[in-house]
Amino acid sequence: MQDTKAIEAKEARKELQDALQNGQQRMTQRETGTIKEVASIDGQVGGSVAGGGNTTGMVGPRYKWSVLSNTTLGVLMATINASSLIIALPAIFRGIKLNPLNPANFTYLLWILMGYLLVTAVLVVTVGKIGDMYGRVKMYNAGFAIFTLGSIGLSAVWSHGAAGAIEIIVIRLIQGVEACQVSCSERPDLE
Repeated sequence: MQDTKAIEAKEARKELQDALQNGQQRMTQRETGTIKEVASIDGQVGGSVAGGGNTTGMVGPRYKWSVLSNTTLGVLMATINASSLIIALPAIFRGIKLNPLNPANFTYLLWILMGYLLVTAVLVVTVGKIGDMYGRVKMYNAGFAIFTLGSIGLSAVWSHGAAGAIEIIVIRLIQGVEACQVSCSERPDLE
């Protein structure tokens, strides 16, 4: 039984070497079954990923560093956004002309502070499961893009008083969902 497998493996290697020497292309598939690579005689490799897009070459050492720096930037952005708000609160409330210490306005202060963290904590498992189903890269990219748009939207709040506070709260809740997407997708597949 083992001799048969060894002979088949040797024949497959010989066949692949012959195909490369003759300039023919040969399809090989990784054990995971997710990436197909086409090897040709000139050493160029192209392929397609089962989840969608095409690759123009083999994954090199720079790819791992770009993935690491991109995910680090996203998680850093989400973390800073969660914690730096406390410093900016006086300027925010001055900008929307609202006194947060007024008992009628105190709920706005609480929701601006805690809404982001609440949404992120509640949705972390759900968004993680959705990322497993549809792909962490897609979830990360969508989360990063919408989170950035939310940050720009927060700088463009034009209303004053309670309406301005509600706009900030809604955009912060959206940012919380997107920060959850970025955080749940922080472990990329580097292999």
